[in-house]
Amino acid sequence: MIRVQVDPSSSVLTRGRDALVELRGEHDAGTAVSVATTLRDAASDDGDVVVDLHAVTFMDASTLGTLLDARTERRSHGHTLLLRAPSRVARRLVELCELGDMIEIDTSATPTGRHAVTSWVTVPVARAAPIAGERH
Repeated sequence: MIRVQVDPSSSVLTRGRDALVELRGEHDAGTAVSVATTLRDAASDDGDVVVDLHAVTFMDASTLGTLLDARTERRSHGHTLLLRAPSRVARRLVELCELGDMIEIDTSATPTGRHAVTSWVTVPVARAAPIAGERH
């Protein structure tokens, strides 16, 4: 594995032909070109890319557009681009744009060693107990 610090807001970890790109901090139109270049250069034409968003504090539509363009490029080579561990602000933007299929749901460790998602638990729906004095 090779880890490269691209700039203060991103780093790339490569394993064979695949790459894990970690974005940190704020990303908007001002960082879109840098993010696009990082994503393009991160993996070979025959590799998959996972973008870890756990440390993103702000992300706008231009960044999401950059991620979509990179996903289209990956797909044209028969590979994938997935988002891992999106921060609350990143997840909100992705879900508002109805792009939840881009999010990888697993318990893999992030590049920093912390778990991306600690657990997914199905919680059964319980029937509420009647409140005294209410009619059923």
